[in-house]
Amino acid sequence: MRYFFQRLDTGRDVGTASKTIVYFKGVPIMGLPLMSFPLSNARKSGALPPTIGATSKGGLQVEVPYYFNIAPNRDLTLFPKIISRRGFQLGAEGRYLGETYSGQTRVELLPDDQQTKTNRYSLASIHNQTLTPKLSFGWNLNRASDNEYTSDFAQTITASSQRLLPRDVYVNYSGTYWNTVARMTSYQLLQDPLTPIVRPYDRLPQLNLHAGREDVQGFDWGFDSEFSRFSLPDEELAGRPRGDRLVINPQVSYPIVRPGYFITPKLSLHATSYQLEAPAGSLLPSSTLTRTLPIFSIDSGLMFERDTTFFGQKARQTLEPRLFYVYAPYRDQSQFPNFDSAEATFNYAQLFSENRYSGSDRISDANQLTAALTSRYLDPNGAERLRLSLGQRYYISTPRVTLTGAPNSASQESRSDLLLAASGRVTNALRLDSAVQYSVNQSSLSSSYFGAQWLPAPKKVLNAEYRYVRKSSSVELLKQVKLSGQWPLADRIYAVGRVSYSMPDKKLVDSLLGMEYKEDCWIFRVVAQRITTATAKSNSTIFLQLELNGLSKIGSNPLGALHQNIPGYQEIGVPN
Repeated sequence: MRYFFQRLDTGRDVGTASKTIVYFKGVPIMGLPLMSFPLSNARKSGALPPTIGATSKGGLQVEVPYYFNIAPNRDLTLFPKIISRRGFQLGAEGRYLGETYSGQTRVELLPDDQQTKTNRYSLASIHNQTLTPKLSFGWNLNRASDNEYTSDFAQTITASSQRLLPRDVYVNYSGTYWNTVARMTSYQLLQDPLTPIVRPYDRLPQLNLHAGREDVQGFDWGFDSEFSRFSLPDEELAGRPRGDRLVINPQVSYPIVRPGYFITPKLSLHATSYQLEAPAGSLLPSSTLTRTLPIFSIDSGLMFERDTTFFGQKARQTLEPRLFYVYAPYRDQSQFPNFDSAEATFNYAQLFSENRYSGSDRISDANQLTAALTSRYLDPNGAERLRLSLGQRYYISTPRVTLTGAPNSASQESRSDLLLAASGRVTNALRLDSAVQYSVNQSSLSSSYFGAQWLPAPKKVLNAEYRYVRKSSSVELLKQVKLSGQWPLADRIYAVGRVSYSMPDKKLVDSLLGMEYKEDCWIFRVVAQRITTATAKSNSTIFLQLELNGLSKIGSNPLGALHQNIPGYQEIGVPN
C-alpha cells in the first residue's frame, strides 16, 4: 500500500490517508483519493470493498456496499449492484441486537428488469423479542415479487430451491409446567409450471397449549391441545374445504426403568372436532364432524454389555433389543378433510411412532408390533464409535386408514419394509453413515443411502454419498451420486470441488469447482458453481476473490458456497 499523507488520531480511534493506492504483486489494484479506517477492531461507517462476479442469468455484476455503523448494537448496509443484463438493483440490510431482542431485515429492489420488463423485489425480516421471562413474540416475514425471483437471483442451492415463503407471527407464554403459543401463518407459493405443487393452508390463527410433568407418583402425564382455522383465498380453493379444527390429546405413561431394562406402558386419547365451511357456490350447509380415538402403546427394551476390542482398541459393545406395541381402533375417516396430514417418512425413528401419518387429520388404526435390535461400540470414555441397527414392523391387523380417508382393502401386507442402518466414527479420520430400506414383500430395495467422509488432517477432506429411492416396483425416483472435497495439490495450492450426478438422467445436477492459493499475507480464490434453480433451468456463477490479510477481501465471496457444498471444509486462512 502506498499513500502520500497519513494521520492517526488515537483519541478518535481513526486513521486517515489521502491518495491511497493498493498494490498487489507490483500492480495497482485499487486507488482512493481519501480513505479513513479504525485503529482498532471497532466498526466504522464507510464504503466496503467492491464485489465483482458473473452469472449466466445476470451477466457481469458489480456491487459496492456501503456500511453505516448506527450504534454499537445497530447497523445498516446498502448494496447497490449493477447487473449487466438486468439493470440497477438496490439492496439494504439492517441488523439490531439488544438484551431482550434481536432481528434483521433485508430488502432488494430491481426497477424495470431489462429481461422481464417488470419491477422485481424481495423482502425477508426476522425478529425475536422477550417481553418478560414468560412472554415473548416474534415474526418471520418473506415476500418476492414473482415466481422466478429466487431462481434468478439466488446464488446458493438452498435459496434457489425455496418455493414456499413463510409469513409467520407468534406470541409465546410459558408457565412452570405449561406453555401456550398463538400464531398466524400464511405462505407465498413460488410455482414452477413444470412441477407444480399444492399451496398449503394458511392458519389464521393457530393456538397451541402444551402441559406436562414427569414422575408424579411414578407417572408421566401430558396434555396437548390445538385450535386452527385453515383458510385459502377463494381463487385457490379448487374444491378444497375450509374450516376450523380443534384437537385435544391427553396422555399418561408409567415408565419402569431399571438397570438392564425398561418398560413404558402409555395411554392417550386423540379427540378431534371440525367445523367445516361449505364450498363457495354450494347449497350444502356447513358441517360438524367429530372423532375420538384411544391409543395404547407399550415400549420395552433390554441392555446387554460386554468388553471387546474395536480396530485393536479396548471398547465396550452393547446389545439392545427393543419391542414396541401399538393398538388403536379403526375409525372411518372418509368424510374428514385433510388439512395437514401426510404419510410420515419411513425411517428408524418412525418405527416407534404411534401414528404413521404426520399432522392430525389422519389417525391410523394400529394393531402392530415393532421389533428392533441395536448394537453399539463405545470407547472407554463412553464415546460412540459405531452403531448398528435393524428393525421391522409387524402388522397383526392390516391398517385400513388412508390419506384419502377411504378404507384400505387392497393391501394385505403383514409387515413393513426392513430397515438397516450403520453409522459412526470408525477411525479418527473415517466416518461412515448408511441406511437401507428393503421391501420383504416385493423382494426389492426401496431406498438406500451410503456416505463416507475421510478427514486425515486439517484442510484435507473427501466426501462421497450415494442415494437411491424407488417410487414403485419399476420406477426409480432418485439415483444420485455426490462427491466433494478439499485437498492440497501443492504446498500452497488447494483444490475444492463438488459434483452431484443423476444416474438415470446421465447428467450433472449441481457442480462446483475451484482453487485456492495461499501466501503469507494474501489468499486468492477462484470458484465456478452451477446450481439447478428450477425444472430444466440452472444458473452458473463465477467467484473471484483476493483476500489481503488484515486489510480486506476484494471480489465476490465464495466461502458461503464452499461451506454449504463441502462438508468438513476449512478456510485456509484460519490457523489449524
